[in-house]
Amino acid sequence: MRSEVILIVAVGAAAIGAAVYQGSNDPAPVAQHEPTPTPPQTGAPPPLDAVDGRPLPPGHPPLDAPGPLPAGHPPMGGPGAMPPGHPATGEMPAGHPAAAPAATVAPLEGGVTVGQLFTDPTLAGKKVKLAARVMKVTPNVLGKTWLHVQDGTGDAGRHQNDLVVTTSSQPEIGDVVVLEGTVVRDKDLGSGYRYEVLLEDATVQPRGEGAADAD
Repeated sequence: MRSEVILIVAVGAAAIGAAVYQGSNDPAPVAQHEPTPTPPQTGAPPPLDAVDGRPLPPGHPPLDAPGPLPAGHPPMGGPGAMPPGHPATGEMPAGHPAAAPAATVAPLEGGVTVGQLFTDPTLAGKKVKLAARVMKVTPNVLGKTWLHVQDGTGDAGRHQNDLVVTTSSQPEIGDVVVLEGTVVRDKDLGSGYRYEVLLEDATVQPRGEGAADAD
C-alpha cells in the first residue's frame, strides 16, 4: 500500500513538471494594435482615373484619353459656337437702348463752338450761333424745352463739352441743328441748379450733316 502511494505521487509530480516545461517554451503574447492610417498626401494631383480622390463612374474614359468631344461641344481653345438665341458679338439685346450718337459736328462758319462758350468769358451777354448735335431733350420745364447739345469740342473732364440750351422748339435726340441764342454765364436757378454757361431762348434750325451753312 505504501509503495502504491509513492508511485502515484511520483507520477503526478512528473506530469506537473512536464506541463511546466512545455509552458516555458510558448512564445510570449504580443499586444495587438490598430494599424496606423497613412496621412493623405496634399498637393499631389489625383490619378487620371479619379477626380478629387474619387474614382470616375464606370465606363468613364480616363481624363487624359484622346478622343472626339461630345456632339455640339465647341472646339477647345477656340471661340466656338454661341448657344441658340445668343446675340451676336457686338449686337445689343432686344430692347436695349441704342447707343448715343457721336457728338462730333463740323463747326459753323462764322459761329462759335461749345468749347469756346466755356473758355471765352467775353461772349457773356452776346448773341451767338453754333452747330451742335442734340443729346438730350427735356420739355415743359419752367415753360421751356431744355436741351443738352455737343459738338465734339470742350473739356469733358471738366464737363465743358456739354451745353445746356433753353428754347421753345423741340428737336429730336440725334438731330444736328443750328442754334442762335444769348450766352449767360454762372446762371443759378436755385435748388442746386447752377449752370456755368447757358444759351437762353435759342432758335433751333435743322442742319444736315453735309448741308452748307446758311448766311
